[in-house]
Amino acid sequence: MGKMRGIIMLITSLVILNCASIVSAAELDQSYVSAFGWGSIAVSNSFPAKDHYSPSQFDYRDGKFYIARGPFDLRVLNNNGQNYKDLLDEVRSAQNAKYNNILDDNMLYVTVWLSHSPVGVKENGIWPQSSAEIPNWKPYGEMKFYLQSNFLNYNTSGYSWQDEIIDHIPGLSSWMNYAKPGYRIFVVARVGFKRSAVENKRWDPAQGRYVIPWEFIRSAPIAAATIVIK
Repeated sequence: MGKMRGIIMLITSLVILNCASIVSAAELDQSYVSAFGWGSIAVSNSFPAKDHYSPSQFDYRDGKFYIARGPFDLRVLNNNGQNYKDLLDEVRSAQNAKYNNILDDNMLYVTVWLSHSPVGVKENGIWPQSSAEIPNWKPYGEMKFYLQSNFLNYNTSGYSWQDEIIDHIPGLSSWMNYAKPGYRIFVVARVGFKRSAVENKRWDPAQGRYVIPWEFIRSAPIAAATIVIK
């Protein structure tokens, strides 16, 4: 595999994540934090290595990452430098009433919103002004990962266009081909869990049986970035 190696298995659209760029002995280069701050997602047209910050990889201005139209890679810098275990404990506590009938625990979500539709129509919503905000229109796509136990003590994660982003959000490649300068992408990382919402059980006449929907519980953003096409 490419930048993100290890056990990456597609299981009912859920990926088990054991990322070698994260679970290796290498420590995060603290220059990322000095340059962008915790709670940011560093964005580049080439992969941001965990243990080596290269300033020439990034065009970062006024709190936004500017990239050439085409493939891009991400490095999440968790809010306040917290590790995934602590962040997951917080969302379980905050959502204690729903922490039951668990299907998948230790979830990581990376969600993408676009400033324009695939046919070039501008979204009417208000663009987030901070990493704590989320756009008020429908996201374009989302990567969902299950975090293995040896991943939980880390406070960063990296995602490559080739190995993760396009696998989960394939339409993004076509959108990028037609994107114009000034088009924007908003990316948010969150943690949480997946449960059976038994309280919403309903009869499905098409299947002739009761069905129980899934519910994905998400925390507040743990990191975010605005990406601008140059």
